Amino acid sequence: VVFHATEAVRAELVRHGLADPGRLVHVPYGVSAAFSPTAAAPARLPWLAPLAGRPWVLHVGSCAPRKRTDVLLDAVALARRAVSGLWLVKVGGDWSAADRARIARHDLADALVHVGGLTDAELAEAYRRAPLVLLPSAREGFGLPVAEALACGAAVLASDLPAVCEAGGDAAVYR
Repeated sequence: VVFHATEAVRAELVRHGLADPGRLVHVPYGVSAAFSPTAAAPARLPWLAPLAGRPWVLHVGSCAPRKRTDVLLDAVALARRAVSGLWLVKVGGDWSAADRARIARHDLADALVHVGGLTDAELAEAYRRAPLVLLPSAREGFGLPVAEALACGAAVLASDLPAVCEAGGDAAVYR
């Protein structure tokens, strides 16, 4: 038996001859109960303090090349031209050397909050507070941040990958 989280992954397994279609079992991911629009907020979120009412967008995920943090940083730099004072809150993953160079080139260092190690409750609160969640991945097998963000009532702009579209359905915007 081979488990797959999305029909998009199933199609890839079959297309590449990696598994007998009769042995494939669809087991979609779910999200923790913490990810809801009405869950109680954590007592403290000190990493949000630097925002002090400023506009911001959220990205959740690693900084692996497939997550396209280069596109994320370019998009935030471009958006800052239209939205004065826009910040990026990045949850998870360490910036690569290329990312750090891009941050410097776009003069974004003073417009970033980068945190990791959040509990589900803290991450869910970030989703609930975020005006927009950006997920520009190049490859995904599911798109858990899309499902988590939408479960919290967040607006999501994500890559139009088959698995991500399956995870977000009609509730997200894809580009």
